[in-house]
Amino acid sequence: MFAAIAGRYDRLNSVLSLGLHHYWRRRTVTASGLRHGAAVLDLCSGTADLALAFARRTGRDGRVVATDFCDAMLVRGRHKAARHRAPIAFALADAQRLPFRDASFDAVSVAFGLRNVDCLATALGEMYRVLRPGGVAVVLEFGQPQGAVFGPLFRFYSRYLLPRIGGWLSGHSEAYAYLPRTAAVFPAGARFKQAMREQSFTDVQARSLTGGVVYIYRADMPEFEDIIYTKADGVATVSMNRPWVLNAFRPRTIDEMLEAFHDAWYDDGIGVVVLTGEKSNFCTGGDQKIRGQGGYNDESGTPRLQVRNLHRTIREIPKPVIAKVDGYSIGGGHVLHVICDLTIASDRAIFGQTGPKVGSFDAGFGAMYLARIVGEKKAREIWYLCDQYSAEEARDMGLVNKVVPREQLDEETALWCRKILAKSPTAIRFMKAGFNADTDHGYGLQALAHGATSLFYTSDEATEGRTAFLEKRQPDFAKYRRTPW
Repeated sequence: MFAAIAGRYDRLNSVLSLGLHHYWRRRTVTASGLRHGAAVLDLCSGTADLALAFARRTGRDGRVVATDFCDAMLVRGRHKAARHRAPIAFALADAQRLPFRDASFDAVSVAFGLRNVDCLATALGEMYRVLRPGGVAVVLEFGQPQGAVFGPLFRFYSRYLLPRIGGWLSGHSEAYAYLPRTAAVFPAGARFKQAMREQSFTDVQARSLTGGVVYIYRADMPEFEDIIYTKADGVATVSMNRPWVLNAFRPRTIDEMLEAFHDAWYDDGIGVVVLTGEKSNFCTGGDQKIRGQGGYNDESGTPRLQVRNLHRTIREIPKPVIAKVDGYSIGGGHVLHVICDLTIASDRAIFGQTGPKVGSFDAGFGAMYLARIVGEKKAREIWYLCDQYSAEEARDMGLVNKVVPREQLDEETALWCRKILAKSPTAIRFMKAGFNADTDHGYGLQALAHGATSLFYTSDEATEGRTAFLEKRQPDFAKYRRTPW
């Protein structure tokens, strides 16, 4: 359908929008706030009008990539870019499966294309994935004017006149009957803003143009890459944001969490910190895919995971830390929730250890503080068997303070935060120090334990655990029972 109208696409856009589409695109580029030298990905680019506008903004030092799933449209776009001598790269791509690396662009744009994708959430998720921290997403899409006079006039035009004019000029009436049908059901305005927020975009803004005929949406990629950090009403929320690996952490994740916790520590307006995870899971521990000989590798390939410092920070920050747990809280993620002051869980939360199954362990606070909470026998069971426990079972053994239905988890956590914020902060601070006092001697043991773990990661035994996990098979640890120490 789109290939059939590619040859007359630009002329039809001008006729059907009365020439306003050029103005709308200029406003979209302005809304992005981009400067010279930025890298831009334009999705559903069609004949590259928006990509050209961005190329003029970013200049010769910038990079603009125009993508579309229709090659006939891209052919027209290439010719147009050549005429304008615009430095635009073109790629045939599906907006729901982008062939680009994570964090590759300063901005992602799309004009009149998201109506055409099969799954809006998937496309928005891909936009989020390829944006760099601090990047921006801008979307230009049709709305539904609601005015007492203009609303009915626009609906009459789009439903009856636009398909006839478009069909007559293009020779393909179905293409222009399709446009008003999709525009009428697209979640414009507040609903689209919410869809962007659900994909972790922040500061989502919407501006209507031409009486609501179109909307420009602008949203930010948070400055952090692996977490979402927000502060509101005295509460700082640190949310692990790697849902594609069930929020398994890597060195960058831990570094960003440390930065967020330190910010909350020194912000006098913050009285409670909430630690949680995005997209229905808390955390599944270290990401085994980036675990190498010696530990979890950072971007330079160096084993460097500051999880011991994070454990100390959670314990020492003079403000209560509440773990808000939905979904999996296992492995190193289980240790994180154990170290927090309080845990509120949804009724679908799952708790447990995985370390010995994948050739790993935490003989520091992950062992001693767990034993303090649930008792020696139960702590040994959790580590030795690596079973998983329901939220109710975790509550019964003292690991969880309260279990609520999933849909009430946010509300219940907010209620606990409000109750704490109403109390004396000095009293809370000293009570936390008092509760920690009888295990503070464990810092030395924690350092030894984490050092032992790092050394263990260089062994064949640890490698067997990691490899078996990645290969989705049972590890063969039998031969390592002969190793004396």
